[in-house]
Amino acid sequence: MDIQDCTMRREDTIEEMYVNMNDFNRKGGSTRSKKKEMLFPKKTAAALIFLGIMLFIWVVIASLLLKYYLALTQEVSCWKNQEINCITCPSGWKPIGFFCYHISNDSLTWEGARNKCVRKGATLLQHKTTEEMDALNSTLMSGRYWIGLRRDADPKKFIWLDGSILSESLSDRWKKNEPNNMGGKENCVESVYGIWNDQSCTDALKYICKKGCCY
Repeated sequence: MDIQDCTMRREDTIEEMYVNMNDFNRKGGSTRSKKKEMLFPKKTAAALIFLGIMLFIWVVIASLLLKYYLALTQEVSCWKNQEINCITCPSGWKPIGFFCYHISNDSLTWEGARNKCVRKGATLLQHKTTEEMDALNSTLMSGRYWIGLRRDADPKKFIWLDGSILSESLSDRWKKNEPNNMGGKENCVESVYGIWNDQSCTDALKYICKKGCCY
């Protein structure tokens, strides 16, 4: 084999290797492109799912914050000033300061009046301050009403329905010469035109229920 033949064969071999390398690169590049094309949709889907979850969480949090804000706004508007009448009292109830008052049209025994108030989600009137009594003065002056005050086991003491002892600072609210426990049976207290009197619990009188106006 002469030198010229060797040279031609070497050139053919080099050319064949170059062609093979190009084919290999084209195949490899095609595979990598396909992998990238498959990878991008997966990343996009994952991103969309993540954004959807975050949006859902944000909506839930925003709803809870809005609900809390509205409830807080209502409570603040009701309690901001004691002189401002609450607007959350049920129909037929009178708003005064922090509370709602129901003045009955029917007459019941003291026990019956207490139970009726409980069914209304309230208590028989307990007015422990002169300010509250003054605010109710126009109502109390209109007649006789049971209030949530009764004689304790100690006949010289009176207790409110919540178990607290009647303060001596309110002793001037009693009618003259009262309480006298006439006949030993006057264990409940009525408001007679704004003045207190001990009375038989079985008498039928009108009554006043009281409950907080803000919930």
